[in-house]
Amino acid sequence: MKNKYNVGMRKFITVIFLLLVSIGIKLYASHVKIIPVETTGLSMVFTVSENKKVIFQYFGDKISSDSQTIFLNRKYKPRRDPEVFPAAGDFLDPALQLTHSDGVITTDLYYVGHDIKDIDANVVETKICLKDKLYPLFVNVIFKAYKKENVITQYIELENKEKDDIRIEKIASAYIPLHKKAYYLTHFHGGWGAEMKMKEERLTPGVKSIEARTGILTTESVNPSFMLSSDAPAQENSGETYAGSLAFAKLKSHVLLR
Repeated sequence: MKNKYNVGMRKFITVIFLLLVSIGIKLYASHVKIIPVETTGLSMVFTVSENKKVIFQYFGDKISSDSQTIFLNRKYKPRRDPEVFPAAGDFLDPALQLTHSDGVITTDLYYVGHDIKDIDANVVETKICLKDKLYPLFVNVIFKAYKKENVITQYIELENKEKDDIRIEKIASAYIPLHKKAYYLTHFHGGWGAEMKMKEERLTPGVKSIEARTGILTTESVNPSFMLSSDAPAQENSGETYAGSLAFAKLKSHVLLR
């Protein structure tokens, strides 16, 4: 009887512990500000941390609103929570790098607010508003979700309210960190009459850059579209693959913003 009693108590205590953990996660999740970007078949999820940083949490198959906290228990977690639009001054590769009007080269963006509105019956716009901690510099990260097409576009608005000009050294039109252990990149290159030759390769540590510097006919030699498959080479009928395309090419290396 004693052994059965001990086993029963252990099971009872385990159930209570799991229940408390579950309740703790739900209570934590209820206090987390969640910013969803969704189409018919895709979900992109951001959260606002206690220190007002906007954190990228998930991008993939559509998940229900009740399941938008699954990232709390994901198996693979990065060393540091990836921000929606990291700026220079951290060890992450910055999406934004600029020199302020007083010569300071670091920028620290914090959450100010967000807005979600319907453009029409098919398109939903989500605007995440950020501001530098010390300077009157504002960045809007804007997503447009095309529900039927399962396409999400992203672009950036930057507003300078400092006393003088700032110098933009680098600004990305989009920044999407992914939580995978391996990536395979498919891109396209070629020349006149053979513009779309496909190349797939596994990404290794470091930076992979695909660019054309001719200034004209850039898509003839290097196409601005790509596919990125996770954990295995791209397959036609299985696996997870992200496709992307750059709408506008960079015109200048440095820009002054008044």
